[in-house]
Amino acid sequence: MLKGIEIHNFRGIREGSINGFRQVTIFIGKNGSGKSTILEAIYLASACVEPYDIINKDFKANYIIMRRGGRGDWRSSGDILWYQMDSSKPLKINLYINNESYSFHVFRKPHSNDIENVIGLVYGDFYANIRGAWKKWATISPIPDILRNKLRDLEMFLKPVVLVDGRLLLNPKEIENTTWTSVSAKRLDKKIVEMIREELEREAEGLTYLPFGNTYTLALQTLKTTIRIDDLGAGAKDAILISLIILGLKPKILLLEEPESHMHPLGLYTFTKFLIRLAGEYGFQVIVSTHSNDFINIVRKVSQEIGVESRIIYIERSLDGVINYRDFSPDNVEILGKLGIDVRMSHVF
Repeated sequence: MLKGIEIHNFRGIREGSINGFRQVTIFIGKNGSGKSTILEAIYLASACVEPYDIINKDFKANYIIMRRGGRGDWRSSGDILWYQMDSSKPLKINLYINNESYSFHVFRKPHSNDIENVIGLVYGDFYANIRGAWKKWATISPIPDILRNKLRDLEMFLKPVVLVDGRLLLNPKEIENTTWTSVSAKRLDKKIVEMIREELEREAEGLTYLPFGNTYTLALQTLKTTIRIDDLGAGAKDAILISLIILGLKPKILLLEEPESHMHPLGLYTFTKFLIRLAGEYGFQVIVSTHSNDFINIVRKVSQEIGVESRIIYIERSLDGVINYRDFSPDNVEILGKLGIDVRMSHVF
């Protein structure tokens, strides 16, 4: 399990560390506090073992650069990944996984065609590039088996890391192409339909893949008709697509940005309950950024019901780019609520 992270000179974060991650970890905080940047840092570190996003097929660094505004790529705009765009300073992301610490370093090579080698893993005197073997910094020497095993273990943990944001959910075709065969082959689509029927689309009967024009699209079968998922309400569509990603890709870590977008509280409750239950069933870790008090309370309630550990972490970022945090257990959140204190407003108190 990912237990914590330390960040140096990445985007708006000059430095900071956060510990206490649980199976379900929720980041809250004011706009610009660094919540999304923390998700991006985990996603970028995973590029060391899998450089390309499995859904959109782009290099992960490119996706991070483009996802907020749709402009630039690594070669033209890579400097924006550095704090104050100063790529002369080291960009480091340390992940604390189980009882190990791994240090990922990002290197600026703006004129290199070898985009796969912009991030490497440093461990003592040794260095491993993406999908590469361990190498010693200065001299060639036999590599201990323990290092090979560490790299193999790390690959198994970080390869299935998925970032789900609003930009990805606007491209249902890529999600369908990547996940539908696996989901339908095992009839896991039945799980999705049960969830959708509960609140989001009460007349749902099944999911199917149909030709529309010169392409194919996923569609929801109801009692009276069949509707392309593109034409569903945004909340129902997003719930289906996120569920496809989980069931089709079986991620070790699901990074989820503002899942409350477009969802009515009742629909959000249905989807969040489904998400937490899947996390408990499949054992993956969910790391979420949110502004929704409804989402926080739903996670608190459901995680306690099914025995999944959760934690709410309030993020603050100083004017000079240092992040600090306060973490709250579900019980803490409940107590604060009884006192009339909204946990999202922790900075006021």
